Amino acid sequence: MKDSEGVETGAARDVLEEGITGELFSPEELMRNDADWRDKPTSERQRAALIDIGVKPESVPGTAGEASDLFGVMTIEKNAKMREPATPKQREMIVRAKLATYEEATAMTKKQAQSLIVRFLKEKEAEKRASSVPKDDAPMPTDEDLT
Repeated sequence: MKDSEGVETGAARDVLEEGITGELFSPEELMRNDADWRDKPTSERQRAALIDIGVKPESVPGTAGEASDLFGVMTIEKNAKMREPATPKQREMIVRAKLATYEEATAMTKKQAQSLIVRFLKEKEAEKRASSVPKDDAPMPTDEDLT
């Protein structure tokens, strides 16, 4: 997301800036392996972001530079995985639930299949909750009904 001046305001930028204590550097400075910010301690925001994407807390690096590198690698790997074809299990679930034809399911990526399945499961859960809520206008059971 960009602000009114066209400056990137996304979470990744916030995490990166937090890791370099809010100082703004040129892109060239940020990319240098010997940049001073890289030796600063990993910030709490970087730590939280890494844990959110699956890094075990005990595996979070100690420096902002290492944390930034790991965040980049993990993001690239996650994006690459999500472009892979849907798994056989995903395709089977999609077809059994009649969310798409076999041909359509076969053409999906993991990310597309995951999104479709998550939406389907959320809708099913909402339907289940809605059907289990007693209706206010339902007649009260009589003594006869209870015997």
